[in-house]
Amino acid sequence: MDTTGAVPPERWGAEFHSPDPDAPGTSYCPRGSFLSDVETFDADFFGISPLEAGEIDPQQRLLLETAWAAMEDSGRPREKWSGSRTGVYAGILAMDYTLLHSKTAGIGSINPYYASGKEFSFAAGRIGYVFGLHGPSMMVNAACSSSLIAVHLACQALRAGECDTALAGGVNLLLAPELSVFMSKVRALSPSGTCRPFDVTADGVVRGEGAAMVVLKRTQDAIADGDRILGVIAGSATNHDGRSAGLTAPNPEAQQAVLAQALRAAKLEPRDLSYVEAHATGTPLGDPIEVAALAAVLGAGREPDAPLPIGSIKANFGHLDSAAGILGLLKAMLIVRHREVPPQIKLDRPIDDLRASGLTVATEATPLAAADGPLYAGVSAFGLSGSNAHLILASPPALGAGVPRRPVARKGRPAAAMPLLLLSAPDQVRLGRHVAELAAALAAPDAPDAGDLFATAAVRRTHFAGRIAVRAACAAEARAALDAYALGAEHPAIRAGDTTDARPLPFVHVFSGAAAHPRMGLGLYRTQPAFRDALDECAAVIAAEAGWSLLTELGRSNAAWSRQPEINLPVLVAVQLALSRLWTSWGLPPVAVLGHGPGRIAAAAASGVLDAADAMRLALRAAARPAAAADRLITADGSVDDVTAAVSDIAGVRVLDVTGPAAVVLAGSARAVRQAAAALRAAGITSGPARPLSAFDLSPGSAEAGELAAGLTVRAPAVPMLGLPADHVNDADRIAQVLGPDWLWPAVDEFLGKRAVHFLELGPGPVLAAQLVEAGRHRKRTSRAYAALNHAPDAVAAIADTLAALYVTGAPVEWDRVFTPTHVHPAAADRAGGPTVLARRSARRSPGRSGRGPAGHDLGDGDQPVRDPGAAERDRARTGPHGAAGHRRAAERSRAGRVRAGGRFGDAA
Repeated sequence: MDTTGAVPPERWGAEFHSPDPDAPGTSYCPRGSFLSDVETFDADFFGISPLEAGEIDPQQRLLLETAWAAMEDSGRPREKWSGSRTGVYAGILAMDYTLLHSKTAGIGSINPYYASGKEFSFAAGRIGYVFGLHGPSMMVNAACSSSLIAVHLACQALRAGECDTALAGGVNLLLAPELSVFMSKVRALSPSGTCRPFDVTADGVVRGEGAAMVVLKRTQDAIADGDRILGVIAGSATNHDGRSAGLTAPNPEAQQAVLAQALRAAKLEPRDLSYVEAHATGTPLGDPIEVAALAAVLGAGREPDAPLPIGSIKANFGHLDSAAGILGLLKAMLIVRHREVPPQIKLDRPIDDLRASGLTVATEATPLAAADGPLYAGVSAFGLSGSNAHLILASPPALGAGVPRRPVARKGRPAAAMPLLLLSAPDQVRLGRHVAELAAALAAPDAPDAGDLFATAAVRRTHFAGRIAVRAACAAEARAALDAYALGAEHPAIRAGDTTDARPLPFVHVFSGAAAHPRMGLGLYRTQPAFRDALDECAAVIAAEAGWSLLTELGRSNAAWSRQPEINLPVLVAVQLALSRLWTSWGLPPVAVLGHGPGRIAAAAASGVLDAADAMRLALRAAARPAAAADRLITADGSVDDVTAAVSDIAGVRVLDVTGPAAVVLAGSARAVRQAAAALRAAGITSGPARPLSAFDLSPGSAEAGELAAGLTVRAPAVPMLGLPADHVNDADRIAQVLGPDWLWPAVDEFLGKRAVHFLELGPGPVLAAQLVEAGRHRKRTSRAYAALNHAPDAVAAIADTLAALYVTGAPVEWDRVFTPTHVHPAAADRAGGPTVLARRSARRSPGRSGRGPAGHDLGDGDQPVRDPGAAERDRARTGPHGAAGHRRAAERSRAGRVRAGGRFGDAA
């Protein structure tokens, strides 16, 4: 692949080119490797104002975008970078933007953003500022070795403990002709416009531009954190040429020394290297000197049939100056990962220095010899000012025997435990693009494993405000849902929302008294350790106390016990406790608990009044109580005060439950209930029959309460249990309070009067959701009620749907706990990454330049592209070669705040 081409007319005009190397102010090489969109930038994405963005050197902007792309690709969400001990080390060389500003806008246009937009140190400082990084921060200018020395310094800082993570790389853009003119005057550029490293016809450098950043961590930390490891830096070194043949002339002895020093740092022998990515820029002076140095240190002693392969990516991408070293590092990383050397292009007649050197340049794809251990590759970068660097890279480590592996996918189901795909972006435009990219990735022949992709999207991506959640059991289901979303169609598996204005609220765990059903929650038992551990704990108590198996009974498909309280009640309490434990492990612990009917036993355990074992003992005892004569029940549509006043003279009737501001359940004998109904009519209160309730209706001080409490350890609640009195006389009275009448509404209403909360109902389905939402509405709270299982036979699918609803409303779920390490493929270089959310680029003005180019283009109002080259040419003709009028108009529009922006990863090109 050859990315070089003619210098784009928007960079500088033809008047700066001449085949005569002695022509003043011109370059004889009209070619290079150029990015196509250096003018675009997403200022909003990075919190930068339009005015400031226009003053920032595009190299700074590209480096910021590239740093973000590397950070997100590393799998660490943005919020986890903030406050971290992360260092920033980046190479930079060209000051074209400052030159352009001086020559076009002039000193009179300097504003408060001048220095921070153009001075080199702000490129690294801005990355630290935007992402809240607290490690060392520096820009490195060592000419062509800048970015490789930046990586070397980052590694030194990591080894010294100065930081825990580092971003390292470099950037280079060709925005003005001055450096190209200079390199022509020293005869460094290629007159033919072709870079031919190692070829006898090589005649010089072809310049290029781009940016790259890598995320570095200590190897043991990366393995422990389950990071996707692409390579390991075994050692590195840097030195200077000293007094060579000239200030800009290479020194072969210094090159040999830096190679040997890097080998010592890596604790390797020369024969251990399987490849070297040379600096080789295609000059007739530099390439032979470098080959001789490589031959002396690394080629000596190699068998004639096993020479060391070397290569240079500059034939493909040109010489990226300050970003050249990091580009070479990325190529070496791919080589050691894939164990194959790509062919060196533009090599027809290798230089004589390669003969008998122990070196070879591959002209076709060449597999590297299999090795038991890692492969090692060297990378060189030599600066024009004499600074040399060499780095040795090892292939990524294999998964260790002790590293957990993800479950195997079966019948198209994802290997992840949770069939849920989460996607987000800062706005709907980016979200739509992200959906399209992900749908395409899922449809590709080499589509990533769905389970890996789901886990990566949840755990290793930043969650922005614009969100969708897709409940899908496999890649095909996810793709179908995403395709529907892209077309604007409704799809039952998709939930969408925007959390821009979301205010996370704490949760109340709600335990309803609805009957358990067969197989309730069993899917969670198989996939969620927290749920499984809690259910096993309850099962052990049931087996010891009652002699039957919780899991056996729960697993029956048509269980008769669904109508048998002595089994149904303990099953319900056990599953509710396991659900509460599970949601707490996922980052949604209860700020309070609420129980209704039999669910009050589980609520007492969740609050800490009882431990899980005693809660199960109480459930078994309560379920074994002999059935009392059934009371008659009626509902009264009035406040509890009005209802109790109306029936105060009727003996044998009592309030059993209060479920709303005007919803009271009364209980009593048939005769008492008839009298109560008449009294209510007389008071103007409507009443009617009520469905049976699962309420215990135990009274404090009763003998039965003492029997149920015998041997149980009762504690003060660690978490408030709504409706439970603050004081009690003894343990039996506390148990009676737990099993007493339900006054749901007053307890909830009082609590909502103090604070806003959401409700998470832990039971077979949404039994109390409507009353809870109504309670919030009564107090003018925006409370939501979520049901954990929703009466679905597939507990995992049901809880995935609840998680989806929580995600799109901004609940603080800890997704790395939902997708536990058992379900996330760790430390593997082949883990599915999936598309990342990159910025949305729009045209951004720059301050003018020599000839035509990004800075001279004029922008219209809003998100408009740059004007056509013809318009730029007309502006240039009216205002001279620097396009100052165009700059002034762009500056005025930018100051008005009407220019928005977008951005994406700047590939080295």
